Amino acid sequence: MLDAIRSRAQGWIAWVIVILITIPFALWGVQEYTGGGGPPSVAEVDGQSIARQEFQRAFYQRRQQLQEVLGEDMAAAGFDEATIREQVLQGMVEERVLLGALRDAGYTIGDRELASRIRAVRAFQEGGDFSRERYEQALSSQGMLPGQFEDRVRQDLLVQQLRAGVEETALATPRQVDDYIALWRQRREVGWLRVPLSEFADPGAVAQEDIRAHYESHAERYRTPEQVRIAYVELTMDDVAEDIEIDEEALREEYEARQDEFGEPERRRARHILFTAQGSGDQGWEEARAEAEAVLEELDEGKEFADLAREHSEDRATASEGGDLGWFTRDDLDPAVTDAAFGLERGEVAGPVRSEFGYHLIRLEEVDEAEVPPFAEVRDELARSLRQGRAERRFVEATEELANLAYEHADTLQPAADSLGLEIRETGPFGRESADEGLASKEPVVQAAFGGEVLEERYNSQLLELSDDRVAVLRVREHQPAQRRPLEEVSDRIRETLARDRAAEAAEERATELREELASGAEPEALPAWQGPRRIGRRGDGEIPEAVTRSAFRIARPGEGASFETTTLGDGDRAVIGVFRVIPGDPEGLEEGERQRIQRQLVETNARTEFAGVVGSLREQADISINLERE
Repeated sequence: MLDAIRSRAQGWIAWVIVILITIPFALWGVQEYTGGGGPPSVAEVDGQSIARQEFQRAFYQRRQQLQEVLGEDMAAAGFDEATIREQVLQGMVEERVLLGALRDAGYTIGDRELASRIRAVRAFQEGGDFSRERYEQALSSQGMLPGQFEDRVRQDLLVQQLRAGVEETALATPRQVDDYIALWRQRREVGWLRVPLSEFADPGAVAQEDIRAHYESHAERYRTPEQVRIAYVELTMDDVAEDIEIDEEALREEYEARQDEFGEPERRRARHILFTAQGSGDQGWEEARAEAEAVLEELDEGKEFADLAREHSEDRATASEGGDLGWFTRDDLDPAVTDAAFGLERGEVAGPVRSEFGYHLIRLEEVDEAEVPPFAEVRDELARSLRQGRAERRFVEATEELANLAYEHADTLQPAADSLGLEIRETGPFGRESADEGLASKEPVVQAAFGGEVLEERYNSQLLELSDDRVAVLRVREHQPAQRRPLEEVSDRIRETLARDRAAEAAEERATELREELASGAEPEALPAWQGPRRIGRRGDGEIPEAVTRSAFRIARPGEGASFETTTLGDGDRAVIGVFRVIPGDPEGLEEGERQRIQRQLVETNARTEFAGVVGSLREQADISINLERE
């Protein structure tokens, strides 16, 4: 199956590599992917482990993303911790399955394709050109080595290659489009009435013995959560950067050392003729070199370099242009090629030059000399850079001192605070679920505060990294175990709960009675609260409650007469709904542009379905062991 897919995977689905930069970079490293020693795994896929630490990191990141997007609505949207854990784990399992299948089928991403994708990332560019220094700095700030990042990008590209091969086969027939329009543009004639809870609510009728019985049978519902109050010292980059001053001599030295960075680097334009090594082993390379030397002799005889490139070069991207490589800096091409090109005078030829791609003959065409801005123009930027560098070094030193003092004086934060000039602060009480704001909203803080040594032994925590420029050490000041609230404290709340539950039961019974009466032939208009019928689409009409509209389009199409059902409205009231007529959407009445939009939408839906089917099939064939219950 994968071989058939590969034959169709010539194009690429739009792949936004910047996602890897902004979330940030990657969820796990290549060492963890390849297994080996370490913490117990939460799953295994064909012998490849998903480490507990790897899973936890992905889980915390996903939860943080959801919190940032949904805020307080996260739980209401169905994203409790168990759901997020399951989704994250299943996603990681599916990725392992896909990568294993791709590897077995011989899918690969070449170095040139990988380099092209990475060079296109704006976060790695300066002035529109790829900067290796910025690339390495960006990775270093995330604690990632270039090799790890490049392996991760290669894996993502492989998965996109498979997805492209599957999705390019997706179709949407005219009949599918017509059926979709008939269904989703359908309109219905709907009538309804409301059965309010308020007609049945009577808190005064709830007896005290009922309140006590509910209290005893729902004890866990009426407990205060376990909470802690912590003391902490916090160190930020700004704390150590306040008194940093940069003298003029240091600025001048930095200017001299970084002229290449501040100016426009030297660029060169060259042509090349590439001879690739065929097959494996030394013989292929020797033959490629011999071909290059033969063409070099033709150059010595006076033939034009561009003509020979069109005739002999195996670089398809440049051969038709006479081997023209365009303008490039020292960092843009293979080092062997740029070293040769930057060692030539205009019009000179170098070669044969060996690179990972084969042997090259290289001719220098033009030179664009480097341009360096005057000192005054970049002085402020130099000062900011030097100040930032010194602040980072100070921050690292202060961080190490904070960690050491907190460890050496494990029963107090005072020595660390005194030595570093920091203030010992305290939080209010918080539970194991992260708070909405402040220090207690940070997952590392919650984990540390409820950890064994900190909570039970009352030691200082280890150094907690809250962000790239913010760390903290904490200790528990006060611990409040979970405890049951007194009945007197929750009695009124229970009374309201029981009264509402009883009202809901009574309203449901009344709604059911009315539905049965209507289904038996009673006239809807005879009911005082009846509204309609009126014709509505799936989005309603702005007047009928959304719950009524949703339910109306779930009710079975009526045969003779009407179909009736009950539903619960957003405020808890019940409703009785009747559907009297169903009018299919008209495909003929649609503008061509809208029809094409629907067709594209269906193609995308079918593509996702087909890809999910491929993933499901591969999962069935894989040996998967899930150990999430250990969490």
